[in-house]
Amino acid sequence: MQWFPLAYRLDGRTRYLLWYDDTPERLLLDAAGCIASYGTLTEVVEQAELLHLALQMEPPILHDLDRLAAQLVVLRPSTIACAPLLEAWNLFDAVGASLRWSRFDPQSSRTQKLYEKLFWGSNLPAVTPAGEQYRPIWSLREVRQLRIVLFDGLQLFRHNVVAGEYSMDHADHVALIRGGVPGPGGTWADFGAGGGAFTLALAELLGPTAAIVAVDRDAGALGRLARGMAAQFPAVALETLTADFAGSLALPPLAGAVAANALHFLTGGHREAALAQIRAALLPGAPLIVVEYSLDRGNTWVPHPFTYARWETMAREAGFTGTRLLARRPSRTFAEIYSAVSYAPHGDDSAASSA
Repeated sequence: MQWFPLAYRLDGRTRYLLWYDDTPERLLLDAAGCIASYGTLTEVVEQAELLHLALQMEPPILHDLDRLAAQLVVLRPSTIACAPLLEAWNLFDAVGASLRWSRFDPQSSRTQKLYEKLFWGSNLPAVTPAGEQYRPIWSLREVRQLRIVLFDGLQLFRHNVVAGEYSMDHADHVALIRGGVPGPGGTWADFGAGGGAFTLALAELLGPTAAIVAVDRDAGALGRLARGMAAQFPAVALETLTADFAGSLALPPLAGAVAANALHFLTGGHREAALAQIRAALLPGAPLIVVEYSLDRGNTWVPHPFTYARWETMAREAGFTGTRLLARRPSRTFAEIYSAVSYAPHGDDSAASSA
């Protein structure tokens, strides 16, 4: 499934959505069932990496909804520009389809002719013969209907697109894991590092004497991580390891580890094996910091999440001790995100303790 960024301007602000080309087109929802909205393309990329979405970074089409609202007020048969109105109609239809409605327009059987006139009047190259143009003639009644339909679409968009006022940044990532990092230095690992949001947070907390092993299956994401580390924390030694951390890994003895939004991709024996491997690599008493969405029910993008209460049980069963909650933060996409720390037991009979 290929995902694409989509830009819109509303109330003077430009924001972004994630959509995929299906029949009908659909948009990424948040945990509350609203359309997830992002303030920058960087946030779009980070969210796609976090959810392991196949993102195609084409220049996003801008849907100027402010301009649409102004045009609808003075819409006349002679002033109708079909292409932008068609794009807006398709956007509102995608919102409706994503919210599991058949269409945003409940009178679609009566307004289908309006849509068809916009479609053919846009003269899309794929369906318009070379050298030909279709210029629809609009009646005043049709203009009134068109205005009503698209104003309704704007209302639908306002009510169901998440404003996204809260967005996590580097400071939030640092705050989530700070309480689990006992001090500077040492060799740490970031499992499921992705593009490196929490690897960079770890680098800030550990300082220039540290070394970090970043593990992820996505070599491209690890490449972006390496470039970000070189630009922001060049003194921190970074090793990238392209691998599935549920499989067998050759790891050095670790002073600590982070698994941020990574364990929810594993379940059953795979998760148990990954936790056993992490525990075996940790030095006695070393911390494992877990960052997760506070959900007990999965979805397409976060298939196997777990709340802090469940993590307490999982950590104990995996042989970790001293589990405690570190922090909670609101999440733009899935309600709430939390961090917790657990510790490898002292005297654990593992490769790390005998190293």
